[in-house]
Amino acid sequence: MRGLSVRLIKELYWTKYLGNTCKAGCVGCLFNLLGYIIYAMKIERAIIIVRGRVQRVGYRDYVAEIGNRLNVGGIVENLSDKTVKIVAEADKKTLNEFISLVRPKDEPMIKVTGVDVSYAEPSEEYEYFDIKYGEFGEEGFERIGVAAENLKSLNRKEDQTREELGKKMDSVGEKIDNGFSEVNFSVNHLDKNITDRFDRMDLKYDKISDRMEKMDSTLEKLADAILKLAEK
Repeated sequence: MRGLSVRLIKELYWTKYLGNTCKAGCVGCLFNLLGYIIYAMKIERAIIIVRGRVQRVGYRDYVAEIGNRLNVGGIVENLSDKTVKIVAEADKKTLNEFISLVRPKDEPMIKVTGVDVSYAEPSEEYEYFDIKYGEFGEEGFERIGVAAENLKSLNRKEDQTREELGKKMDSVGEKIDNGFSEVNFSVNHLDKNITDRFDRMDLKYDKISDRMEKMDSTLEKLADAILKLAEK
């Protein structure tokens, strides 16, 4: 059966078998476990119609990759009304996980605006998840278009990155200019303080010089007076 996994069997065993039945491992309990496994692994088919920007953006490749990764059988194709049709078959749990992932979150080129899901009887005809392609020329032009759109997206991202980098560089330059302005202000302020102090020192020196000259004059007078007294 498609999608049969050891993890799911263990989950059913612990939650259904050991959790709700006896611990002796009787035949009846084993049959109950087998019944739970068969129920859980029953194949279902989902028919999914996806609307939005889903053609010529690599959406089918995205869906096919998800389907094959989850071991889902099915096919994805573009429809003429610009929607995408997905047919998927798997057990219920896996199918629900697959459906939750058909609306990508990290694919900037893809934009899903609506998902319609219906169910039908499974055919189990799909061994893998495949892409149904259109005519060769149409597909070729679509691939070229996808490549061109991806290139445009990369260019836009590059321009955005450059713009953000330019803003950051401008901000850094502004901070550097402000830093230099602060440094210049500090230097000018220091220079003014030093100049003021030198001016005050010059003034004090002039006053000291005047006092020393007065002292010299006084000392000369005193010396003359002493000499005159000595002569007498």
